[in-house]
Amino acid sequence: MRTTLLATALLLASAAAHAGYALNETVRPCDEHTYNPSGLADIHDCRIPGTQRFINRKVREPETGRIMVERAHGYATIKCDESNTCAIYGTPGFDGEYIGDAPTGYYQVTYGWYIGTDASGKAVAYRVGTGPQHGAPPYNPLLAEEDPEAPYSDPDETPVAPGSHLFDE
Repeated sequence: MRTTLLATALLLASAAAHAGYALNETVRPCDEHTYNPSGLADIHDCRIPGTQRFINRKVREPETGRIMVERAHGYATIKCDESNTCAIYGTPGFDGEYIGDAPTGYYQVTYGWYIGTDASGKAVAYRVGTGPQHGAPPYNPLLAEEDPEAPYSDPDETPVAPGSHLFDE
C-alpha cells in the first residue's frame, strides 16, 4: 500500500514538473553542440526559432516620461561562471545583468527569456514569467518526449520570437 501511494505521488510530482511548459513557447532546451561565430567562445544556442538580430522595444525616458522606441538586440549572449551564475555578456547597457543560473559556459538567449536548468540539470531558456524563477518546477524533457503535443511536429505551428517577421501579435 505504501509503495503504491509513493509511486502515485512520484508520478503526480513528475507530471506537475512538465505541466504548463510548451516547447518554444515557454521553454527552449539549449543545443548541446556549440558554435563559434567570432572565434572567441563556443556558444550554446538557446534562442527560439525566428529570433531576429535586432528588435524595437518601448522604453520610458526617465527625465521626461515620454515613451520612445529603442533598437535592441533580439537576443543576448550569456556567460555563466564556475558557480553557475549567469550574466549578460558583451551587450552595452546590459553587460553584467543577472539572467539566471546554468552550467558554466556561453549561451545565446532570446530577448524576454532567461537561462536556467531542466530537471536533469541541463541548460534551458525559460520565457520570463514562467519556470523556476517564478515558482514552477524545472522543465522535465523526459515527460516532453512522452507528450504527443511537445515538441511540435508541425513546423507551421512552431511559435517564433517577438520581433520576427513571422510573429503575429
